[in-house]
Amino acid sequence: KWSNGWFSGNLDISGNLTMGSLFRVNAGSNLVGIGTTSPKSALEVSSGDVYVSKVTGGVSSGIILRAPNGTTCSKITINNNGELVTSTQPYSCP
Repeated sequence: KWSNGWFSGNLDISGNLTMGSLFRVNAGSNLVGIGTTSPKSALEVSSGDVYVSKVTGGVSSGIILRAPNGTTCSKITINNNGELVTSTQPYSCP
């Protein structure tokens, strides 16, 4: 439902979704583009950064990468010195 310019609840879309030149969901190829209307991978961010901000209980959020075998993952985070940290043990895949 729309309220004061904001949407809340579930939004089901059949087909592609394009919002100007800033955002595109291509239903046929399952690609999402931010800053581009022609994404070339599952998520493409063009002309910008990706910001991960949530820190819970002293553990920072990060990027989880699944190994080619499909059964193990690794998590990349950042420490308080601004250095990249990768999980030393296999990380639990979502």
